[in-house]
Amino acid sequence: MTVKEGREEKSSIFAFSGNLTLVSYAPKKGKVVTLLSSMHHDTQVEGGERKPHIILHYNANKGGVDVMDQLAQLTRAGANVVDGL
Repeated sequence: MTVKEGREEKSSIFAFSGNLTLVSYAPKKGKVVTLLSSMHHDTQVEGGERKPHIILHYNANKGGVDVMDQLAQLTRAGANVVDGL
């Protein structure tokens, strides 16, 4: 699903297996974004960019993931300092 050549810009390819949906989205020539979701089970796209709902949902919520990653990194760094004493 990561073949870049021959893909139309703003095109999506969907694959389904059980409760999983895989989407490959080509926002522009030579670039492909691939996401796997157990929450989305359709081929809905939106707007002039024709972005799949899976990607729109990820983009709207990725800030929470970034914060958790930062907190986990701080916790690990703090643990290393305490262990070093």
